[in-house]
Amino acid sequence: MVVANPTVYRQPPRFQLEQTLSALDVYLSDEQAAIYYEQSRLIQVTGGWRAGKSYVTALHLWARVLQGRLWWVVGPDYGSADAEYSYLVQWAIESELYHSHTTRREESNELILNLSYEGQPIRIVTKSARHPERLGSVAPDGVYMVEAAQHAVEAYFQLIGRTAERRALLFFSGTLEGASGWYADFHTDNEAGYGEFYDSEAVTIALPSWANRVIYPEGANDPEIQRQKRLLPPEVFEEKYAGKRTMPAHRVLKEFSVERNCGVPPWGPGLDTNRSVELWIDPGIAHPHAVLAVQFHGRTAWVVDIVYMKERTCQQVIDVCKKRAWWKLVDYWVMDIAGRNRNAAGTSYWQIWSSNLPGVPARATKVTLVSGYDRHRECLLADEGDPKLMFLEKHCGPILIEYGKHVYKTLPDGTVISEQPVDLWNDAIKAATYGLWDHWGPVTRGSSQASAKVQFGKFKTRNNEIPIWDHRRRSRSRATS
Repeated sequence: MVVANPTVYRQPPRFQLEQTLSALDVYLSDEQAAIYYEQSRLIQVTGGWRAGKSYVTALHLWARVLQGRLWWVVGPDYGSADAEYSYLVQWAIESELYHSHTTRREESNELILNLSYEGQPIRIVTKSARHPERLGSVAPDGVYMVEAAQHAVEAYFQLIGRTAERRALLFFSGTLEGASGWYADFHTDNEAGYGEFYDSEAVTIALPSWANRVIYPEGANDPEIQRQKRLLPPEVFEEKYAGKRTMPAHRVLKEFSVERNCGVPPWGPGLDTNRSVELWIDPGIAHPHAVLAVQFHGRTAWVVDIVYMKERTCQQVIDVCKKRAWWKLVDYWVMDIAGRNRNAAGTSYWQIWSSNLPGVPARATKVTLVSGYDRHRECLLADEGDPKLMFLEKHCGPILIEYGKHVYKTLPDGTVISEQPVDLWNDAIKAATYGLWDHWGPVTRGSSQASAKVQFGKFKTRNNEIPIWDHRRRSRSRATS
């Protein structure tokens, strides 16, 4: 009999997961249970030192083994899957489901159960991703990628492709190996809800070291965990014990943090339709065209949405903006002075935006890069009541990614060699800088102006007008509280 392929990954029922724990006489910490019960098809587990990643990975597979006839455990080499494979063999024997298994060194191994699925014996096979192009043959029902940070990104893409035929799940686990690489980017992109590796169906879960109650009986409050937290640099503790990505040391705007700069505005989690909107714009085609929609509460600028598009015409970007709920609320917009430059066709970004927002006040700003970033930093660190920058976390992914990736030029050992940042991952950051500068101008300390060496454009007033940081004399309505 021919069995049709499933249309979705077949999730095991809750009672099956609970029966598996009972049969093995296993107790899970809360952190481990969050992973064990997770039913998504694309799951990343970032683990701290000695967190029990191999154990939790194997347990997640074993609880689902009845849902398919072929399961892969894939390491960067064959030996990397040994720990997970050993757990699975042990549980098969204890559960009296064992048929046979191999123990070849530095080769693929196979565990066969005395159970069948779709008329075939259920098998668990270890594989190596050293040659991603060889990850072929029969399509699996589930793939478990171990020591994932050590895999090439090509292996990840190859395994994603292998899940298509059977609508299989892909579960990958490992320790974050520094702040770079696809594995760390997957974590950051899916935390931010935007980026190359973001997928709305993906889940990324941190498995901290203290999830292992055998080693740390008191969990996060265990005296040894608290000691490590006290002695280690915060970024080392976060990565190696909490299982969370740390940002590069040479980030330009280290002052940004999700905890401090993301949240819910006083009016609630979303757009306030009774409040006006400003647009802060950094136009581009080769670089992303970044548009920040901003609403104010007092002296706090809340970025409530971002349109961020690459290789699109200015009008195409505006057409997307027009579909957003905030478009009819726009009563002011700010753009880099370079947006006034005409292209070969004789038009400019400024003209195109003006024609789509007729009669709406606007300003093209000039601001030195260093001074602009000083203002930006000040607004990231500000207390309530001072000029402050805040974001709706789930709506502002592009700039959250940029804060992590916009860096200074460095040597391979991390030594910063230039005050000028690399001109990448900074488009939404520039848009925010234009808007903050337009409202509040330079930080009132001598070092900001004195250090203004790298420029967006030469700072000056235009046609003897009032300075750009004191433009509040223009008349327009604004909701501020």
